[in-house]
This record gives sequence, structure tokens and C-alpha cells, in this order.
Amino acid sequence: MKIAYIVLAYKNPGQVFRMIRKLKSNQAHFFLHIDANSDIKDFKNIPEDIKNTTSLSGKRFKTNWSSFGCVDALLYNMQNIVEGNEKFDFIITLTGQDYPIKSPAYIESFFEKHRNNIFIQWVKLPNPMWKNGGRDRMEPYHFNLFKNRITIKILHRVMIYLIPILPKKSMGVKYNIYGSEGHFSFPTETVKYMLEFIKNNPKFLSFFKHTYMPDETIFQTLLMNSPLKDNVINDTLKYIDWTKPQAGFPATLSTEDITNLEKSEKLFARKFDTSIDSKILDLIDGRLLK
Repeated sequence: MKIAYIVLAYKNPGQVFRMIRKLKSNQAHFFLHIDANSDIKDFKNIPEDIKNTTSLSGKRFKTNWSSFGCVDALLYNMQNIVEGNEKFDFIITLTGQDYPIKSPAYIESFFEKHRNNIFIQWVKLPNPMWKNGGRDRMEPYHFNLFKNRITIKILHRVMIYLIPILPKKSMGVKYNIYGSEGHFSFPTETVKYMLEFIKNNPKFLSFFKHTYMPDETIFQTLLMNSPLKDNVINDTLKYIDWTKPQAGFPATLSTEDITNLEKSEKLFARKFDTSIDSKILDLIDGRLLK
């Protein structure tokens, strides 16, 4: 079971390299994308013990919050992976603030048993989990003009009020819309199908380029309207704590979360920040990954 990990990161290179080190195996390779807004200097110094299994993305995108940059980065790396000489069975997305809570051997065994399954979380929209059922994400145009999150939100609210006078966005064909967390684990054959679909349906891609938080809707919508939908398992395989969100983000996990992580059946967890609490990663290493 060969796994390609796409890692989207923008800070804390030491923490990112630590995560890669814990997932390292003869069956894994890491495709590391660094936000074009970030200084890449320290990320270029990949430690010797993971250098042979880690590749820096040749092209960098601005992965501003809510922008299409995250999707661009994922699609670019997906394309490179499927066109590369090395063949992989699964493609898994991680952020620089993720961390495994199961060993590489366990993770590879898990995907060996689920070769044909597609792991991504979804709900059909509109859904009460999002404000206005998610309509305000899909209907108004969203333009990736700013980096500041508050400014982005203000512009988005302005665009909502302009819906009656703006041209309507269209995908060319009517699709049911789905969305949820922007994390997934896909068989490589699924990725090939998705890339071919996007290539042949430019209006579909254009629609999501002007959508708010497109990484949380484009892949769910594509797959749940496809012949592959019966293979989709509604799970990100990540432990994420939304019971105490911090300014709209999931909780940053700390040492007090170790018991819940020990009980979890997930493969990965997020989010962590070693500048806030590095001891939690020590506890995971000692109790879950030993």
C-alpha cells in the first residue's frame, strides 16, 4: 500500500518535519506545499532523515483563508502525483498542523483493507450546520482579493447583499451541492477520475473559483454527483474538536486532550501548534506511536 501525502503548510517547519518523520515509511512519500505568502527559506532545509521521502512543490499558491488557492495547490499536486513515475495507491491530504495518532503500519494496513473506499465528510446543502444553510457560500460571487480574514468576511457579506443585481453563477449543469470539512483520503484512481472530470467540465471549476471556502464543497459536490458516490465513506479519518472552537477554527489540541486521542479510532488529529503546547506531541509519541 503506497501512500502519497499532500501536506499544505505555512508555518512551523520543525513541527511539519516532525509530523512527516512520524509518518515516514518505505511506502510513503510527502509532497509538501508551502503557502506562497510564507517564507520558504526554513522549509528548504529538509532534515536528512526525511529528505528522500519529501518533495517541495514546484509551484506555490497563495492559500489565503476561504480562497481557491487551497484547491489550486491540491489539484496541482494531485496532477503531479498521477503523472509521476512512482505509482501510489492512495492520496491523503494533511495540513502542517495535523499529526498521526496511529502508526504508519496501522495506517497502511487500514487503507489496504479499504482500497476502493473514498474518505471525505459530506452533508447535502442547504444544511443547518452552516449559516444560511450554506447558501451564502454558493450563491454570491467570492473574489480572492485579500489575506486578512476579517476583510474577507466583510467583502463576502457585501456580496450577499448584491445577489439580486449580480449575474448568476452557473456550472452549466444542475448538480446537487454537498460540503463539509476540507480533508480527504482518496484512492489514486478516484483522483484520476476527478482530474479528468474537471478537465472536461471547465464551468464546474469556474463556479467554485468564485465560491466562498471552495475546498469545503468542490470535492464533495464532484464525488457525490458521480458514479463513485457509493464508494464514499462519510469520514475524514481525523480527530477534530469543534466543541470549543476558537474564532471559527477548531480547537488547538493540548495535553488535556490526550485521553480523547487515545480513545479515538481516527488515524490523524488536528490541529496542533508547538508554539502553544508541544508536550501533547510528546504524549502522542510515547503513548500512541511507540
